[in-house]
Amino acid sequence: MIYHDMAVYEDFERCANRLFEMVRDCARKFPGKPRGLFMDVQGHRNIEGGFDHDAWELMSEFIPNVLFPYLTEMSTPLLHARNGKAQREDVPDHVEFFPPLDGTQFEYDVLKSETRSRPEINSARATPPSVEQIADYLGLSDPCCLICWATPVERAHALPRALDGSHSLANFALLCKEHHREAPDVADAEAFWKWIDYASLRDSSRRMTLIEEKLKVPAPEPKSDPEPEKSEFFAKVIAELKALHEWKDDDFQGGKWGEILTEYYEVLHQKTGKHFGIEAKVSTHAWAMDIARRRISKNTRATDQGPVETALELVTACLQDKASLEELTDHCTRRLVPVLSDPRDAERVQYLLADLGNDRERALQILEVTVTALRPIDRPEGRSGP
Repeated sequence: MIYHDMAVYEDFERCANRLFEMVRDCARKFPGKPRGLFMDVQGHRNIEGGFDHDAWELMSEFIPNVLFPYLTEMSTPLLHARNGKAQREDVPDHVEFFPPLDGTQFEYDVLKSETRSRPEINSARATPPSVEQIADYLGLSDPCCLICWATPVERAHALPRALDGSHSLANFALLCKEHHREAPDVADAEAFWKWIDYASLRDSSRRMTLIEEKLKVPAPEPKSDPEPEKSEFFAKVIAELKALHEWKDDDFQGGKWGEILTEYYEVLHQKTGKHFGIEAKVSTHAWAMDIARRRISKNTRATDQGPVETALELVTACLQDKASLEELTDHCTRRLVPVLSDPRDAERVQYLLADLGNDRERALQILEVTVTALRPIDRPEGRSGP
């Protein structure tokens, strides 16, 4: 039996990849043995009380279509089924993840100054929910830290109030005082949840230690450590850049380093906040450094790309920013259509532009899918493909 509880801090990509690796590794270790996958879901609710998009797509698309052929049975909160055919043993080494056809993607847009939060529940409320309400949303019978299981707990905003974060249930995690002080205060809520995921793996041994201690005497409340010395602090930032953001040694060298540092200070000013009066949080500074590097990389790629890529970037920006039809038409007719090598692509874009006056919403949706399909660059991490 393969069991996984989709944690609130897991998004579609992280959970789907872990489920696939468990099925693959089980098939490698126990070839020919029946495999059953059983999954629960923690949190991941929408405003109507159903499952959010990530959990829904996992249970309705990824598990039935990608994993089920390699299983004898699957069980999720959404459905239960037994495989009427023999389970397959030819599990591939990996699966690839692509953005969905609607043009959305998991990757945070590093060139924009916008904040990003998860779909919200009761976001207009003026006061934060109670610890008990958050625990109930997370499916926790007893409120405890999501990372180390310690108590008592504090309410931690995924998107900070200082960056316009709301009091929605979906914008809260329960953390002990120590981990609350460590958690990043940044403009991207998904980066916060990714850090929670990373910290829960980093500090997994503390959960067993806590259990052992509780069997003897109650564990004392952790004391807040003073802010680290600068040399120690940046050593921790570098360690987190490597462990969480997958930096290599080469990323800390070369001519771009001074440019990255300049961008890093701008990101700190624009997209991070300050919590508990702490100026220096390792997680916040590591995130800002990673965003700075990705900004520099994206700007460099945009400078080096050809006329088709440049035109597609302009049209995509117009679609995402809901620019006027005049501006969108101008970019398509003057910048995009003349550089398309296949005349059929050019004709299709022109047809969709002509159709804007008849069914604007539908034409815009099809145009966005068309532009996404035309873009000849490597796809970032996103949705799955078998």
